[in-house]
Amino acid sequence: MAHWMCSNCGYYSEWTSPPDRCPACKESCTFSNVTSYGPHVAEGHLDLRVAGYATKNSAAVQSRRDGPADVRPASEVIHPVYLFGNLTEQQQERVRTLERIEMYDADAIIARQGTKAHKFWQVDEGQVGVRHELPNGKHIQIAVVSPGGGVGWSAVIRPHQFSATLIALSKTRLRAIEGEALLRLMREDTRIGLSVMQDIAEVIGSRLRNLEAKMVGLP
Repeated sequence: MAHWMCSNCGYYSEWTSPPDRCPACKESCTFSNVTSYGPHVAEGHLDLRVAGYATKNSAAVQSRRDGPADVRPASEVIHPVYLFGNLTEQQQERVRTLERIEMYDADAIIARQGTKAHKFWQVDEGQVGVRHELPNGKHIQIAVVSPGGGVGWSAVIRPHQFSATLIALSKTRLRAIEGEALLRLMREDTRIGLSVMQDIAEVIGSRLRNLEAKMVGLP
């Protein structure tokens, strides 16, 4: 089995060989093999660096196939910020002590837009869709967050209310952290706090750009 990533939407899964049509975006897509063959990442595991490279090139692949009008921003496909990556091993261990594992089946709602945000999640396996719900009942998918990325930033930012709906796009394993616990750690160790806030700023900026781009031309 190998890890394969869709060049169109960033969906990934494990197959002996990829399907002709992506289960997520339902398109006939090119799949990139993002499996690690060592030595930097354990052989047979998802290699985030290869996945990131595939994502950066996915827009070019899509452009050659369908033309510029169908190019998706790379930040929508896979989250460019790998959380806690700038922390020392000791600091990362402090974060890990706060984590609890949660499992979600495909299409399960992790959090709903407008509800109280009390928890933050880091994606361990699978993918999470970030969807902005519109008043007319429709939604806009802002991002697809893959392993290494995080969702639920509202748990550490006032008014602590989810600004989007989070849905598992496949069977998903998440590392959950209570917002209050993460905030306490950020206050205790300001270096962790600064790193987390920088990640938050980058995430919010990319998702706002995606939302603005998607809303252009909407009635």
